[in-house]
Order: sequence, then structure tokens, then C-alpha cells
Amino acid sequence: MRKFSRNTNQRKNLLRIALRSLVEKEFMVTTDARAKEIKKSFDKLITTAKKATTASTRRLLGIFQDMSTVTKLKVLAEKLSARQSGYTGLVKMGNDRCKIKILVNENS
Repeated sequence: MRKFSRNTNQRKNLLRIALRSLVEKEFMVTTDARAKEIKKSFDKLITTAKKATTASTRRLLGIFQDMSTVTKLKVLAEKLSARQSGYTGLVKMGNDRCKIKILVNENS
């Protein structure tokens, strides 16, 4: 994991907030390096949410501490159930900016 010139707690909170924002809005604009880290973590979270077990729900609650976010993530996981991987896409915007979005209705 990239360090982003932050200590461990700050990095975890940065990632948690970014992931929550991505789940709520289904897209976000951030730096290229952060987008790559968010993409890795989000793909793992969707894979966990697709399992639909009590253990996976508790693991997601441990990350987000908010049931509404976990519920929305599970809804997204159901929409993405046909995909094996590659749940997010990165669009380069120039000047180290990148748009990350969830590929819900796309077939590629």
C-alpha cells in the first residue's frame, strides 16, 4: 500500500472515507495514486459483499461502522454479481487527476 506521506491511522481513515464516498456517489475524482489504491480496496470489498454471509457483513461493518453504507455496498454487489472482477474503472483526466467510477451497467 502506498504511504501518501501519512501515518498508518491517517492512511486507514483516508481510505475508509474515500471508499464510503465511492459507495455513496458511485464515482469520485482524486489523484491517480489514490485512485489505484481505492480501486484495489473496493474490488476486495465487493468480493466480500458478494458472499452475503454474516461474517462478511460483520467484516464490512468493521470497516465502515455504518449499516446504510454496508447495505448500499451489498446492493452494488448484487448488481455486479455477473462480473468476476474489474468492478471499477479509472479515467485519466490529466495533471495527476483521475476519475474512478463503478462499472455497473457496462458489459466490458
